[in-house]
Amino acid sequence: MKPLYHPWIPVPVQESFERIMDETLGYPRAERECAIRLVSSEAMEKFYRHPWFSRWRWSRDAYWTSWKIWFNHAIVAATAVHSARRQALDEQRERISRLSKVLEEAVNLYAEIEDAEGAAPISLPSEFSLAFALMDAAGTNSGIVGDQSRAGYELYSQELLLPIRCADGRAYFIPSVAQMMLALSLSMEALAAQLADRKTIPWSYPQDQDIFESQKANDQRAYVRHFDRNMSDLSSEFGCSRAGEPGWRLPDSLLALQCKVALDLPELDGFVDRLRKHRLRAEDL
Repeated sequence: MKPLYHPWIPVPVQESFERIMDETLGYPRAERECAIRLVSSEAMEKFYRHPWFSRWRWSRDAYWTSWKIWFNHAIVAATAVHSARRQALDEQRERISRLSKVLEEAVNLYAEIEDAEGAAPISLPSEFSLAFALMDAAGTNSGIVGDQSRAGYELYSQELLLPIRCADGRAYFIPSVAQMMLALSLSMEALAAQLADRKTIPWSYPQDQDIFESQKANDQRAYVRHFDRNMSDLSSEFGCSRAGEPGWRLPDSLLALQCKVALDLPELDGFVDRLRKHRLRAEDL
């Protein structure tokens, strides 16, 4: 039986809601519960009836597309789980910091071994100093690379590298293993320095910076930033911008109402002002 909707629920939202509630499509429970709140909450009447949305009526297709995009991202932003990714970020920062320290120690120890090579009666393997010898040791060892990779190295890569290996003259230069290790150490040191401050972390995606640049987890901050970023990514679908007002960017008061219902929050004093501070600026998206 088709659900009975409030008269102020847009038809495109009704259609999207029915798709999400279709059990055969396997939408997660959290998304279904959020969809129910966005459609059934009396508080949303003010939202759906707001004259701001008249800009989405510039064509029938735009009206349907805009509401469907909105409904989808209003739900996705509410049900996104960031805790595991935040923990993974902190753990990776710690690993890189440790690796930087280990590499620095390894570089120093490497230099000591090279300095003592003449005095110590030990013949060091060529892999210790020659980059190509070390490359061969890795590329031909099935315990390090897979059989397919080893075959590719032996059949093709070694032949391609042969002219470089056999080249002679002062103009030719290949860094030594020690020099490459030092380069890796310096690279890790620079990365560890970047990771020490969340504002200088080289984020994988802009969305990650939106959510994790703040030291503390904040569901409301994560919601509005996740929602705004996803809406801005589809800005061309709205095509109804007015002077200084992108068609995808909801006013602060409307987004605050949407966020409160989507996250099932109680009434909070100063909520609109709080969310305004959390939002990304339109020009930064």
